[in-house]
Amino acid sequence: MGEDKFLQWKDDYSFEKCKLGRKPYGEFLSSYIRTQNSPLVLNLDGSWGVGKSHFLRQLYSDLRFKHFLPVIHIDAWVSDFSDDPLLVIISELLEQMALINTVENSAQQEKVIFEYAAKYSKKAWNLLAITGGVVAAGVVNNGAAVEIAKNFTFSDSEFQEVGKKLNEIYQQQKEAIEEIKTSLNHFAELYERQGGKVFILIDELDRCRPNYAIEFLEVIKHFFDLKDYVFVIATDTEQLSKSIKAIYGSEFNGKEYLTRFFARTAKIPQPDFKAFALLMLNNSKIAERIERLFLIGDENSTAGLAHIFSVVACIYDLSLRKFEQLFAKYESIVMYCDNHIFDSRLLLQLICEFEDEFYRDSYDLKRRVRKLSHYELTEKQKTIKGYNLIHSIDVAFKGLSRDRQLEFEGETNLFKEAYKFAHLYGKVTGSRTDSNVMFAKIALKESNNENKEYFLFLNALIPHDDNAKFWTINDYFKYIELAHEIE
Repeated sequence: MGEDKFLQWKDDYSFEKCKLGRKPYGEFLSSYIRTQNSPLVLNLDGSWGVGKSHFLRQLYSDLRFKHFLPVIHIDAWVSDFSDDPLLVIISELLEQMALINTVENSAQQEKVIFEYAAKYSKKAWNLLAITGGVVAAGVVNNGAAVEIAKNFTFSDSEFQEVGKKLNEIYQQQKEAIEEIKTSLNHFAELYERQGGKVFILIDELDRCRPNYAIEFLEVIKHFFDLKDYVFVIATDTEQLSKSIKAIYGSEFNGKEYLTRFFARTAKIPQPDFKAFALLMLNNSKIAERIERLFLIGDENSTAGLAHIFSVVACIYDLSLRKFEQLFAKYESIVMYCDNHIFDSRLLLQLICEFEDEFYRDSYDLKRRVRKLSHYELTEKQKTIKGYNLIHSIDVAFKGLSRDRQLEFEGETNLFKEAYKFAHLYGKVTGSRTDSNVMFAKIALKESNNENKEYFLFLNALIPHDDNAKFWTINDYFKYIELAHEIE
């Protein structure tokens, strides 16, 4: 039956080893779907880059390797070339269940599975043909199905039967549907000791062609609405609803249409960005240089820098993928600008704004005007967000939930103070090319600032060499744009 590629997932994907803080939620969701008595099609909803595929693989490992349940994983996007979602599901079901059974090393159960598999495959092919599917003279579009079909024998009379049309044998179509459902029920009964349920996890449906995605959902709804089958379908619901609109028109309610297929929806929670940032920092060379970075107060550690990353990620509402890209850009700058002194908080803020469609206007204003008294927001941005504010970081902060605002209260002042100081320092150094820590100290003292951020900045400068290069505001823009292509 081939190699079981999913065995590697046992070590690579597990809730126990989750670095994103999703273990409690993952185990809770696993418990929920395992204890359902009714048919269930669950929409695992998460926006682009939040880590849906990773989470779905962790769920696979939890069901199969921790709870020893029959579970199938289907990448819908890989099968997007096919014209028959039903054939794809059947092919993966037969192939993967056989692999699972081999791993369980039960010869008797294997014999029973193949007996059902042969019957199941024939009925599947019949059903596909009857409903105007893909089979015509034994030619199909799915390579996996062809390989599986080689394990079974079909007579000439059966192939003739497969070629009949729906309008010729309506009654036989109805019988075929019932027979395939019966076979599926028997298939699930083989695993009665494990609860009698088969779990089918489907990933990447929102990346598929719109018509294929809809057909995939139709198949699940009409052919697999059985008590012993649980479907978990990972989607970006917003994106999938747009795909549906592309088929049915802009006025069509795509989200309402999706409720036809999904009995329940579960949201993927935001990751623990601080834990993830700490993991990435410790796996990079940045950790070796942490003492050379300009970090204020108790942030002068990898844990402190991880905190800054998590604050920026939450305030600017980054996806997991965008967060990884932010880290890659920051890392490229740190490694290139060794022995340069700059404020990581300000650097990360400006990277986020440069890379974000909404905040890019704010970044461009900062770069072009370079005046502390100038608004950082365009009239267009104010209209979209509805906030009459000066600083872009305040607009981002306003978009947070009340709980998040309480958590990060006071953080925005540090961003604004870093930005203000970068300007003031630039005025002190003027056109000098040898701007350094000594001049940064002079700039601070000449600012006559008596707020708490002033003392935090001044104390953070003390450990650094007076001759080390210290960035002006121009340097931030320069290196951010150099790092733009790093993802």
